[in-house]
Amino acid sequence: MRDMMSKCVLDLATFDQDHRMNAVPLGSNAAASSPKDFRMHHIGVAVKNLDDAQRVYERTLGYHLVSGPYDDPIQKVSVCFMSLGQPGEPLVELVAPGSERSPIAAVIAKGIGAYHVCYAVEDIQAAMARVRLGGGVLVGEPVPAVAFQARRIAWLYLPSRQLVELLESRSRAVPE
Repeated sequence: MRDMMSKCVLDLATFDQDHRMNAVPLGSNAAASSPKDFRMHHIGVAVKNLDDAQRVYERTLGYHLVSGPYDDPIQKVSVCFMSLGQPGEPLVELVAPGSERSPIAAVIAKGIGAYHVCYAVEDIQAAMARVRLGGGVLVGEPVPAVAFQARRIAWLYLPSRQLVELLESRSRAVPE
């Protein structure tokens, strides 16, 4: 496995600050216990190979690497983040299987590319409650993510069967 930080081009936390100012909130009918807002952070795209996919995004679409690659043993994936460098635009997260038992291997086998949307939230517990109140189903309790400096992420399915990732903001992250 690659050293997680060896190819880090830009600290994702710094990039988050630039995107946070222009982010679009999700919905307007917040529950009483809801977070202030949901900010679009990235779109996850399942790929067979990070290096090959990165080259395609760079040459074909003009994206550039802004963070990673990272190997995440909890999620069983390798990821990197790409951007066009335009303020307020969500990142693209390329997600490759970290092993044959990775959940992403099944997504790729089905021919699915873009498979999740990630929202940054101030209070991950309140955000999970809001999604569940709207009929969403929690896939698993929040866990630390290597790509986000151990900030917690949670996965939920919306009633529309869309997979959503919630990313805890830096200010609420659990100390290491």
